[in-house]
Order: sequence, then C-alpha cells, then structure tokens
Amino acid sequence: PYKEELKEEPKENTAERYKHILEVNATYAERLLKTFLTGKIDFEFQKIIYTDNKHFFIADFYIPSKNLIIELDGEYHDNIKQQDKDIWRTQILKSLGYEVIRFKNKQIIESNDLFWVLNIIKNK
Repeated sequence: PYKEELKEEPKENTAERYKHILEVNATYAERLLKTFLTGKIDFEFQKIIYTDNKHFFIADFYIPSKNLIIELDGEYHDNIKQQDKDIWRTQILKSLGYEVIRFKNKQIIESNDLFWVLNIIKNK
C-alpha cells in the first residue's frame, strides 16, 4: 500500500496492520536482504513513515543512521503506471528529508549483484 486514507480506525492501527501483512508476506528478495543486513547494520524492516495526519508509506527497509530508505522492486514495478507512482512516492519521501534508493528484486537474488547492493548501502 502506497497511501492509505484515515478511515474508521486510527491511522496507527491501519499502518500497523499493513506493516504486519507486509512482514508476513515478505518477498524472497526482502527476506534475503534482511538476512544479509542483520548484524551488519541497524535497520528497520517495513518501516511506517507518516507523511501527515492522514497518510503513510511503508518502506521496505529504513536505516536510521543514514536516514536512508531502501525499496525493492518486483516485476510489477516495470509497469509505467507503477513507475509513475514510485516516482511520486520517492519525491514525497525526499521532500520529508529521506534519501531513497531502489533495487530490483533480481539484483538482490543474484549473488554477484547482492554484494554490489550491500556495498552501495554501506557507502551511503
């Protein structure tokens, strides 16, 4: 979910519910990156980021020491409409002071690329 409206329940409950769903249904690439990051860098998985009183995003990974958001993109991010949403989302997050980097799931899953990804994250 990219943007959730405040409905009948408090925003915090809605965000926490979506976060839990995303954690339980993590992609293979997310689980793999999480495993490689664990113990190497302090991060939060499926970090809730509130943009205002009504809206929030859930970032795949957040590294607080670098104010860095890492997004992993599956194949549906190749769709032009989704790419437009991704650009919009990144612009909002950057306007809130976050740095955002995106990787394709394929880059995480392929072992040679994974080390390249970890090096990029380390050098941010």
